[in-house]
Amino acid sequence: MKVGKESIVGLMTALNLYVERDHRAELQQWRKRIDTLHAVLRGIDQLSPRRHFPAPNGQPYPCLQLHTNPAMSRRLRDRGILLCESGDDPSTAFIYPMCLRDDDVPTIIRVLREETMPS
Repeated sequence: MKVGKESIVGLMTALNLYVERDHRAELQQWRKRIDTLHAVLRGIDQLSPRRHFPAPNGQPYPCLQLHTNPAMSRRLRDRGILLCESGDDPSTAFIYPMCLRDDDVPTIIRVLREETMPS
């Protein structure tokens, strides 16, 4: 197998950037996002939010599990909020903080509140 020097340099750069990251601060930021979402969303009974750490797959990051349904997930997706749906249970979805920016958290809260309010 032949590998170009650009690929090797790209891999070395990616590895260097990964090693230089402040993993402790990153984890703290992720936990803060999940804690904020959980604190607000636990007031919405139909969502039944539940924090996980480590994640259900055993990985060392936090996540938030929500009770949802395919129709709600589709409406959220239409509004730019993507949930990771469980392959085992279509009524379960997850929010992973490493995929979020800080300004995504208030948007997620607002949209989930709007989607769960009685019409």
